[in-house]
Amino acid sequence: MREGWNPAADGAFDEDGSPYGAGASPFGTAAEAGCPVPPCPALERCGEWILRRFGESLTEDLKARFYDGELAWCFDVPDYTEDSMALRDVRFSRSMSFWRLGRNSFLADAEAVLTADIATDSVRGLRSIPLCLTLLLSFGRRLSCAIESIGLTKPDRDGVRLDEYLIPIMSYEEVENAAEEMLLTYQPEALRDRRAIDAAGMAEIMGLRIETRRLADMPRTKSILFWKAGRIRVTDSSGTAIEEAPVPADTIVLNANLVDGDNREVQIFHECFHAEYHRLFYRLQQAHSSDLNTVRAKRGKRRPQRDAKNPLPILEWEARQGSRALMMPRLLIHPLLLQYGEEERHRTRHAGEALENVGIRIAAEWSLPRYLVRARMIHLGFWQAQGCLNYVRRSGAQGGYIRPFLFDRDSCPGTKHTFVIQPADEMRLYENNPDYRSRIDTGQYAYAEGHVCLNDPKYILQEGGGPRLTGWANRHVDQCCLRFENVYEVDDHYEFRLSRINSDEEYNRHYIDFIARGDALTETEISSRQSALITQLPHAPGAALKRLMELNGLTQEKMAEKALVSQSTVRRWCAEEYSFDAETALRIIVALSLPPWLSGWLLDTAKVPLQYHGVHLVYRNIINCRFMDTMETVNCYIQDCGYDKLREA
Repeated sequence: MREGWNPAADGAFDEDGSPYGAGASPFGTAAEAGCPVPPCPALERCGEWILRRFGESLTEDLKARFYDGELAWCFDVPDYTEDSMALRDVRFSRSMSFWRLGRNSFLADAEAVLTADIATDSVRGLRSIPLCLTLLLSFGRRLSCAIESIGLTKPDRDGVRLDEYLIPIMSYEEVENAAEEMLLTYQPEALRDRRAIDAAGMAEIMGLRIETRRLADMPRTKSILFWKAGRIRVTDSSGTAIEEAPVPADTIVLNANLVDGDNREVQIFHECFHAEYHRLFYRLQQAHSSDLNTVRAKRGKRRPQRDAKNPLPILEWEARQGSRALMMPRLLIHPLLLQYGEEERHRTRHAGEALENVGIRIAAEWSLPRYLVRARMIHLGFWQAQGCLNYVRRSGAQGGYIRPFLFDRDSCPGTKHTFVIQPADEMRLYENNPDYRSRIDTGQYAYAEGHVCLNDPKYILQEGGGPRLTGWANRHVDQCCLRFENVYEVDDHYEFRLSRINSDEEYNRHYIDFIARGDALTETEISSRQSALITQLPHAPGAALKRLMELNGLTQEKMAEKALVSQSTVRRWCAEEYSFDAETALRIIVALSLPPWLSGWLLDTAKVPLQYHGVHLVYRNIINCRFMDTMETVNCYIQDCGYDKLREA
């Protein structure tokens, strides 16, 4: 921070990890793991659709041009007569390239091979000539396709390239430019004055209506854009009565169950971006809305060679990035980030803290959700913002933003990787990933402030409210914390309802792998901590508990307070003949913050068996990784994992 405020100097930091160039689709994960393969839309490829719908008319057009003599030059026949050439065959290639002209029209560069029998003085015999056709297609009231030009080579083009599903192929910078072009077209004043940014106003200029309904059977769908008139299932305010309601064409439907003042604007902008740049895709799929339930589905194991690129995450990635660029135009927000960052850098310890203060300030001034401001800062090259405004969810009132942190950029070059993991996600990883579980079961790590960190006094401090990273660890999480890899959530409905992934990336993310960072503690360090204490502990569980309480300076009253039990219960625990069960042992371990090597000894001494399934697996994770948390936090964690909290004792 002291060298000056220029965190964006080395270019944009792709916050969402653009699907372009990402390799194999993450949607193969379930199948590879042996899970049932969800149905997916039978998406139409444009080249196949053009040939099926217009192939015959295009062939007839080429034949007419051939016999009119328009194509004689292609065969190098200067002395053409009607009797000198006979067309034998016309074959089209399914491979085409596509270029966007506008919301409803595009060009297709197609290849056709014409075979003709030639009998002239200069040329004789059967000849095949490959031609490059430029087709002009339009989705108006009537679908139209016409040959605009014919050549021997494909023309060079500078426009927006479309993929085989008619989705624009845009880099992050091109999405940014596309959003600025939309603002310039529909709300030019918004590029000069943030008060002129108006999602509903843009929708109106684009001819889009906005309705707010309580959508039935769509618990996570925030918005849907209807391209054509349709119907939708809705409920009343109680969520019980269900009916079908008509929806006019060109209507954005906002889900009143999910969309409020904080995210209403971004949802409208999201659908406006769809309307501007993705209408061709939906028209090709003959979808009446951005809910792909209207598209025929297929089920079957994916073929990596053919299905490596899934167009749906690309579609949503563009709309998600575009909506943020529309809400916070680069021309306005980037100078503000530099100005506020310069003001904050002298008052904070590192860039993560500075950007957190900047993000909070802009979110308040612009009336925006903090997660959107955080994402926008990362988009614009402020990569340190990945360490700020990270919200960790827990049951009840336990959730909140963790302390901003910092890391070396080379250790985490994009947000496909993160040092923050939600408690419930960490438990799923512990349950499903044997490598991760074996690492945690070593007892060398503890969950602190949203991180899984090496449990060493150099990195973690024990405080009244639970574990906390040291100042050094907070500035160097890449050297002491595990790094996780994440992908967007996949469920049985993902590929049907695209609007389901309109929400915050943190909400939809789940973790599929971990990557170790930092050195493990040495065997010498571990054994030296163990031997000195265990040799002096009694072998009766109750007596051992009394000795451990003494070593921690805890009275029975204070122990009861930390374990969330009565003092009489602690008195019974301390009796030599008392027999511990799993819940009692867990309370004692958490109340005393016993490290795993010591809690393992206590479990063995008390003969408490823990299984490797069900709630016992959750107990194991707490004992090995969350033993420094408070009982209140542990109870919330158990509930987040789908089990009842510990009984009152």
